[in-house]
Amino acid sequence: MCEDQWRAIEALVADKRRALVVQRTTGWGQSGAYFVATPLLLAQGSGPTVIVSPLPALLRNQVAVPARAGIR
Repeated sequence: MCEDQWRAIEALVADKRRALVVQRTTGWGQSGAYFVATPLLLAQGSGPTVIVSPLPALLRNQVAVPARAGIR
């Protein structure tokens, strides 16, 4: 993960802020920041995370990857 991803996770989990992560390139790992933050937030009693992606292929991946990590 890169520094910007960790900043997004910190904003979500430590600072309890909402975060919109936007990058111009696919593969940067925007969703990865949310995949890491979601179980941390759930452990703190927060609600669900909603990830919106404009690319159908990424949508399938965004369901499969968290499922393998035990996230519904």
